[in-house]
Amino acid sequence: MGLRGPQPKPSKLRELEGITKPCKMPVDEPKPKLATSADCPVALNPAQKLVWDSLAPELMRIGTLSLTDIPAFLRYIDLSIEYHEMQRQIDGKNYVLVIRNEDGKPKYATVMPQITIRNQAMANMLRLEQHFGMTPASRTRIMSILGGEDPLNDDPFA
Repeated sequence: MGLRGPQPKPSKLRELEGITKPCKMPVDEPKPKLATSADCPVALNPAQKLVWDSLAPELMRIGTLSLTDIPAFLRYIDLSIEYHEMQRQIDGKNYVLVIRNEDGKPKYATVMPQITIRNQAMANMLRLEQHFGMTPASRTRIMSILGGEDPLNDDPFA
């Protein structure tokens, strides 16, 4: 039997949501080093690099991408590429695939396999997006602690 209840959120996401009470924060949580632009894996192909360059800087800016998160983020990148490739193959085509018997008569109809692959990739992407705080619902729960555009602004009256 698995663990009960929702998975605990990382303390960084809790801080961004405005939860800073010590009794609500995890105890003895590991604090991995935050990723920087220099931490981009060198073995990325051009499509992976495009997704990395479009999302990683923002995740680094808000502090939700650490060095230990890079493998999970690379899985997200691969899922994103798979999703877009399946969507490209689906565009402009009939969604139903008719299977015929030896006589050429319709035997049964099924959904294109690309649609199933696309939907599975989309579901897996959503799970990873929730972990990184990238969904609209998680964005509404996150309160910026960066003080607007200037992350070094300490003046509460500015």
